[in-house]
Amino acid sequence: MPTRDPDPLLDKTVRRSCIAVAKLGALVNRKRIAWWLVRVVIAAVIPANAALSQSIWYVDASATGASSGVSWQDAFINPQQALSVASAGDSIWVAGGVYKPDGATLDKTLSFRVPSGVGLHGGFAGHESFLSQRNIAANPTILSGDLLGDDQPPNGHLTDNSHQVVRVLAGSQPSAISGLTISSGYFSLPVDEAAGLHCEAGATVHVDQCLVRYNSGASFGPGGACIAGDPLSTALISNTDFIQNRSIFQFGGAVAVYQEASLKCINCRFFGNRGMGGAIYTSSNSDVTVANCLFSGNVGTAGDGSAIMAIGALSVASCTFSRNHMKPHTSNLGGAIAAFGGDVSIVNCILTENTAFGDTAAQIAVLPGVHVTASYCCIFWQEDPIIGEHHIFSDPLLLNPLGVDGIVGTEDDDLRLSPMSPCIDAGDATQVPQDLFDFDADGITLEPLAVDLALAPRLVDRPNVANTGVGAVPIDMGAYEVSNWSYLGYGLEGTNGVPWLEGGGDWFPGEQLSVKITNVRPSTLGAMVLGSTVQATPFKGGTLVPLPEMAMIYRTTVLGEISLSDTLPLFAAPGLVALQFWIIDPNAPLGVSATAAYAGTVEE
Repeated sequence: MPTRDPDPLLDKTVRRSCIAVAKLGALVNRKRIAWWLVRVVIAAVIPANAALSQSIWYVDASATGASSGVSWQDAFINPQQALSVASAGDSIWVAGGVYKPDGATLDKTLSFRVPSGVGLHGGFAGHESFLSQRNIAANPTILSGDLLGDDQPPNGHLTDNSHQVVRVLAGSQPSAISGLTISSGYFSLPVDEAAGLHCEAGATVHVDQCLVRYNSGASFGPGGACIAGDPLSTALISNTDFIQNRSIFQFGGAVAVYQEASLKCINCRFFGNRGMGGAIYTSSNSDVTVANCLFSGNVGTAGDGSAIMAIGALSVASCTFSRNHMKPHTSNLGGAIAAFGGDVSIVNCILTENTAFGDTAAQIAVLPGVHVTASYCCIFWQEDPIIGEHHIFSDPLLLNPLGVDGIVGTEDDDLRLSPMSPCIDAGDATQVPQDLFDFDADGITLEPLAVDLALAPRLVDRPNVANTGVGAVPIDMGAYEVSNWSYLGYGLEGTNGVPWLEGGGDWFPGEQLSVKITNVRPSTLGAMVLGSTVQATPFKGGTLVPLPEMAMIYRTTVLGEISLSDTLPLFAAPGLVALQFWIIDPNAPLGVSATAAYAGTVEE
């Protein structure tokens, strides 16, 4: 589709309309204005456009069409059908539902086998035209090994389950898995493989926005849930939860990394997993990076490391470890981390109330001769000599470590920092994790990661808190940054993917706020929509998140960016402000693109 520049007359018209809307929004002091008026302005800025074709196979268990997989109407009814015809470069879209690998045969040896270079994606309602239109939470897509449907989670009635739910096949191209729940595998064969998701030798997979739960490895091998286990395999995992997986006899309750394999794990949560290395096990010659992750209530069932047991190289940055513990055993070292080999780095982390029962109750256990660097961590309940420097030893004052249910190791454990936490602005901003997965889609991975575990902005300076860390705006310790920004989601992909909105500053009257938009079409128009109510409304093929009260028009730079900075007025009314940018992009699938929405809460 040819590229066209915005019409100069349209540019002038929408600017005039925008000024009128902005003045009206200011006049009513953020009260609701007529939806139709803002809709007229946005519609003037953002034209309709036709969809672009993609190589996609469709799966929907409720489909009644020709079962050819070429459309939602004629979708396959099981992912196995799509996986059997997909080749490198193809994507498979799976509508919400429960899918089992056996095809009603009760054959435990069957699994969903993902070819090299194929993307397997869930979370669809069954009508979407673009990946960014799906709603994963509203359309749970479950790949389950519970063949008889008789499991009693997390570990009852498992022996008749699939040995392995998902298997990523070796090949030269990376595969992708997203928006799926991978559940209830039970691997009992005498080989080193995982029950939930296994990565073959030489395979590479990126797992994003998934839930991996109730998988059990019952053999004398590694990996209850996921294993980057064979030589030169690579697992890239982001925005994924691992819940109550276990390796009954051996290594890695959630993830095991073996034999020169590599793991990059960013923005993930580990709850209630059990194994030698309750959440993660790394063997010699492996390479593991963990950043912006949370570990709560994981259990070391044998050996060492309630959360992580590391024999290979390990880097841990901006993570929170809370109430992980070891079961009594002959060794039992490392209430949180056991470092037994390779080079280990730990920075900007919180380790609180993690317990072991060996000769030492250290939260970080290190064997003699292992090289460990640790700095700028909050270590609470430490009972032996401290490793590293610049630590604090106070209670981190997490909001609710046991959650509403009062049970550690469940999804409602709230490990965010309370407003009085000593960990706020106490970290080292020069050691922010790298943006390994290019969260801001700018093509640069060797830059600081701009978000925390909740996808809210990092490096937000709280105005009433003393900066005790390093940097003009020190990072908070742990996986979460304390700020008044909240991620709401609903981005819409453009020519280069979903545009990125990065907020800065905090929502206090008189404080400096900034907003930067990247990864958008150069020299075009965009509308910033604001409202004091979140009301996700279908619009232009995407979702307009704020109930509009004000719209302001901006032109993107020749580099495809918008940068705004201003002081929040002293008279700003307390309450919520939701904002989202929509940008003209004629080459985008829908002719427009939109950032994910964010909300800020103005404090008194």
